[in-house]
Amino acid sequence: MYSSAAVRSLVETWAAENHIGRVRSFHASLVGMVLPNDDIEVRLQHVGMVAGRKIIKVEASNKATEEKVLLGEAEVEQPVSSYVFTGQGSQEQGMGMELYASSPVAKEVWDRADKHFMDTYGFAITNIVKNNPKELTIHFGGPRGKAIRQNYMAMTFETVAVDGTTKSEKIFKEVDENTTSYTYRSPTGLLSATQFTQPALTLMEKASFEDMLSKGLVQRDSSFAGHSLGEYSALAALADVMPIESLVSVVFYRGLTMQVAVERDASGRSNYSMCAVNPSRISKTFNEQALQYVVENIAEETKWLLEIVNYNIANMQYVCAGDLRALDTLTGVTNYLKAQKIDIQALMETLSIEDVKAHLVEIIRECARQTVAKPTPLDLQRGFATIPLKGIDVPFHSTFLRSGVKPFRSFLLKKINKTTIDPGKLVGKYIPNSED
Repeated sequence: MYSSAAVRSLVETWAAENHIGRVRSFHASLVGMVLPNDDIEVRLQHVGMVAGRKIIKVEASNKATEEKVLLGEAEVEQPVSSYVFTGQGSQEQGMGMELYASSPVAKEVWDRADKHFMDTYGFAITNIVKNNPKELTIHFGGPRGKAIRQNYMAMTFETVAVDGTTKSEKIFKEVDENTTSYTYRSPTGLLSATQFTQPALTLMEKASFEDMLSKGLVQRDSSFAGHSLGEYSALAALADVMPIESLVSVVFYRGLTMQVAVERDASGRSNYSMCAVNPSRISKTFNEQALQYVVENIAEETKWLLEIVNYNIANMQYVCAGDLRALDTLTGVTNYLKAQKIDIQALMETLSIEDVKAHLVEIIRECARQTVAKPTPLDLQRGFATIPLKGIDVPFHSTFLRSGVKPFRSFLLKKINKTTIDPGKLVGKYIPNSED
């Protein structure tokens, strides 16, 4: 009995990190004699997982004779985990494909999505993830092609006018009954095109989570959250709010409506993007209020879209969305404030608001003039405090897209079967994102 208690104490100390309550079960069998003054060597080995708990194999041996004297097994609860699902901008060519090749569970997720996309829209999402082609042509020949063309023709989105009236428009305006093919284009590769990025990321996260779940790695009391697009992955992982086919339909449509919301040139380029901003890199006194003041004045002076859309870490991490010219001007202004050691907060304490604004507007005008003089399309560069979010060409979360929220909500509600959702899976576990 003493040997068993002593070994359990080691499990509590090393496997449960001195948290006795985390040892949920412990079973031991005495298989050899232990005499006074014997030196016993104990080995703890993590051999598996069940419902997020570690399975610890325990072996105790006589150090001198190497004879086993005790065999046991323990289940040890891990610290509560939170799963945070990422949003657009984190995509990468080949993501999830190593797991696709090694995990039957992950492969099934991707294969179901591929079948749905191939049958409905004529492409495989895994092809886009693996190869990131800059062009992809969908042919509408034969009975199957005609059915796919009809699906393209039927896709519409709604816009809400200032007076509240709703107007329905075709997403693929160039596709009609005589169209023989349609070509998707993106100068940086289709994986960066919003309509493909969104289902690709959602599937990568869903497949990864299902693989973890099948291996017993996920705790029952885990909490979940998602940033923007990641909310769909989080809800699909936690509560199975919709089948994979509906899930990818929703995020594909979501991406399409965002993709067509901004004007594009013949190569598919838009004039919008996003960038991360760290105010603390400008000066110790340059805080959220100062950043907001600069952003508002750039937008007011230039008439270009520029907004802070994500407030991630106070005074350290924000995301701005807007016109490429406005984002480039923001980089220029913050670089100038840093280089010239201009303290906006201090100026506000010593000068009138009008004088501070006049000084800032002068800086903005010069930076905007330099931006306009640059060759187009603008290629945003990293600044002292700004980092362009490559692969994003839609001003997500900005007021620019607000008119599409209500129509998309109506579309989303049609895809969710309320009778099959179990609120018990969400209460106390799901952390909603207020942006989407």
